[in-house]
Amino acid sequence: MKGSLDLIINIYGYVAGLETYGILICGSEIKIFSIDLAYEGLYRFNLLTKVLFPTENANFLNIITVVSTLYSLLGKIYYLYYKFIPIINSIIKSPHPYYRKSNSSPKKIRVPI
Repeated sequence: MKGSLDLIINIYGYVAGLETYGILICGSEIKIFSIDLAYEGLYRFNLLTKVLFPTENANFLNIITVVSTLYSLLGKIYYLYYKFIPIINSIIKSPHPYYRKSNSSPKKIRVPI
C-alpha cells in the first residue's frame, strides 16, 4: 500500500487527503486497511474494520456485516476517485510529456542555386 501511494505521488504530485486501501483475507477474517501521508515522510496506517465470514449456518447473518462493510469501502473509493479526477486532469495537460506544435500552413520560398 505504501508503494502504491508513493507511485501515485511520484506521478501526479502530492494532493492533501490522498489515501490507498488494502484488504487482507486470512481464513474467514477480512481486515481492511488504509494508508495516507500525514506529513512529509510520516505515513499513517489505519485498520478500518475487521469482519468475519460466516463459517456455520448459525452465523449466516454475519454476511450482512461483510457486504455492508465492503459497500462502504466502495463508497469511499468512489468519493476519492471523483474528488481527485479534476485535480489529476488539471495536472495532466497532454497525454505525452513532449509534443510539437504544428507549423502554420507551408509557404513557398525561393532558394537561390
